[in-house]
Amino acid sequence: MPDIVSKLTFPSKTDKVLGLGKNTWCEFHKAFGHDVENCIVLGYQLSRMMKVGLLQDYLVGGQEESKQDSLSEE
Repeated sequence: MPDIVSKLTFPSKTDKVLGLGKNTWCEFHKAFGHDVENCIVLGYQLSRMMKVGLLQDYLVGGQEESKQDSLSEE
């Protein structure tokens, strides 16, 4: 499995608030303004990694587990 963190390009540290949420922390940016779930920059990088197949192991594994879980519930 690839080391996803080593494939990410982390932004430079900033003291600016990066969005409307002055009290909302983005762990990726290490700044206030939005949470990591709504981080556009991180989402773009993960999307790009998914398109080139770097996240395939994580996506396929998650889908298989979900299918097995739903089958066992029926």
